[in-house]
Amino acid sequence: MYIFAGVQVHVMDLNARHSSHVVVGHRGNTHFTVEGKNTVAGDSAVNDVGAGAVPAGRADIRGVGNADHTLTISWQTPNSAPGKQADAWTLYNDDGRLPGPAPAYDDTVYVGLITYAFGNSGVPFVGTADAIEGGSVTAGP
Repeated sequence: MYIFAGVQVHVMDLNARHSSHVVVGHRGNTHFTVEGKNTVAGDSAVNDVGAGAVPAGRADIRGVGNADHTLTISWQTPNSAPGKQADAWTLYNDDGRLPGPAPAYDDTVYVGLITYAFGNSGVPFVGTADAIEGGSVTAGP
């Protein structure tokens, strides 16, 4: 049983099978986890942070596009008072990198919400988005 929701980054050519995602939910027998995945030419590498990492099945997800076209991913249990309460971000895989080879991203990418569900076993639904922020970063001279 798989039930996820999160964020996907995709190259601008939507016919190309190059993307990254970070999602929150249930991954087989690993419940209440954060999963990361890189897909290059249709081949994927995937792992998760372990069962029970996000006990309510909810998390804040942050993806930063770096000047060298790589991604740095982090997550935290939901911050109920952003701007008033300090964040407690955890780097994915301790270094912010998703598993396996990463897609070669250009200056512009698609970013969107992603959901996935397969199977049923009576576990609670997870996967809502209550806000999304975005912006562009310009590399310095």
